[in-house]
Amino acid sequence: WALKEQYIEYTPFTTDIDIPKYKPRLDEDVPMGADWKRLYDFISDSISFKEIKKSEKQKWDWFNHNDWFKYMIWIMCNTGMRGGEVRILKWKKGKFDTTAKRKSFSYIDKELTKIHIYFKGSYGEIPIPKKLKSVFEDLKKKNGKNTYVFQSPITNEEINKGVFNKLFRRLMDGLGLVDDVNGKPLYTPHSIRHSVVSDLLAKNINIYSISKLLRHSDIRTTLNIYGHLLPSDLENTMDKIGV
Repeated sequence: WALKEQYIEYTPFTTDIDIPKYKPRLDEDVPMGADWKRLYDFISDSISFKEIKKSEKQKWDWFNHNDWFKYMIWIMCNTGMRGGEVRILKWKKGKFDTTAKRKSFSYIDKELTKIHIYFKGSYGEIPIPKKLKSVFEDLKKKNGKNTYVFQSPITNEEINKGVFNKLFRRLMDGLGLVDDVNGKPLYTPHSIRHSVVSDLLAKNINIYSISKLLRHSDIRTTLNIYGHLLPSDLENTMDKIGV
């Protein structure tokens, strides 16, 4: 890559380097089916203020007192954004938010219709779906003067990654999405991104559109990671030959 981009004239290494390749995410690492529905429906109900059972209210006190967390998860569930991309999300483009700086950023346009994302060296734009626009409108009324959509009241910076991950583990435990043997969470925040893809593939959304949503620079990257999730109808395909 460095040679191709002409940052260097020749390779300083005496041996070939094995470039890591994307590996398909194992199905058991991705909340699918009932697990995905349990997570999605729970967050959806919390956003629409549906009552939690009285017997479980105390159990979820921490969740109800951390609105920023439920909103972050809801955004991830409906955009396929990475947790890091949502944590650094701003209300407007920052002075130094440019791909030339090579530093990750994400921000919402003034009309609340589009999210601009530059992360891991890849830039892309995704439209804000209707179910999220009202959420952003409410959040802007509450904290639109902040730099970040989810801003720490202590540091005035984005929410700390460690804090977010800690609450996510607590969410998995509360939903019973843990390993029966060691009690560890079955999924990580990044698993949500894979769940969104799995859900879209099950609904016959084409892989090209999904690749655009994920902002992969090459559709082969999307196929390498999610190709095994593509529905296969080989028998029907064989019947079409020569017809």
